[in-house]
Amino acid sequence: MGLLIFNSKDSEEKWLQARQNYLTASDVSAAMGESSFKTPAELVADKLYGSNFKGNRKTWWGQFEEENLVRLFLKLGVEVEYDGGLYALEGTRLAATLDARSTGRKLDVPAVDLSKVTSEPSLLARAIAAATSRPCIVEFKCSEVFQAKTWKVGPPSYYVTQVQAQLAVSGLRTALLAARLGAHDLIVHIIEADPATQTRCIRQANATMATVDAARRGLEDC
Repeated sequence: MGLLIFNSKDSEEKWLQARQNYLTASDVSAAMGESSFKTPAELVADKLYGSNFKGNRKTWWGQFEEENLVRLFLKLGVEVEYDGGLYALEGTRLAATLDARSTGRKLDVPAVDLSKVTSEPSLLARAIAAATSRPCIVEFKCSEVFQAKTWKVGPPSYYVTQVQAQLAVSGLRTALLAARLGAHDLIVHIIEADPATQTRCIRQANATMATVDAARRGLEDC
């Protein structure tokens, strides 16, 4: 596991300060120019001057649903622990916040009809089998119903990149990427560690933060 630089019990202000010196997993796609939410230039500006984004309804409900999804996995027999810590990969400028982790242990709970939980019960069954056989990262997303068709084929590439960065930082080999679609569906994909993608993430983190460091020195000299 990477070096813990922020504990979830700390304040949000400390969390934001800790993130400023690293490229976090959620921003790796933006740094690579592969995100529809933020450009590389906007990302660098956020690191230099801070972001004006303070959250919205989607992020509030997303954080709220994380707790519900942890409870759901426990009900499905997967021993899951909420994390929320910010970890850095030592010797690099790559960091990641983890939503939750499975312990690899199966809980003794009543069986649940998976077809009542998801429109893709076979995907969920495989995810449960993975999470109860080995420790896994569990990354939660909230999405709209109209995006269900996309999620059933596979998760958006920028989320896969985020999860690969999380795996690189954590040292774990497997992640579950779980998307709550509207009010009545859940799609879960298994993401296995890809060394090539992780190397790209690490190199991008080092390069982006080197650019930020150079810009900070330039501002100090002005």
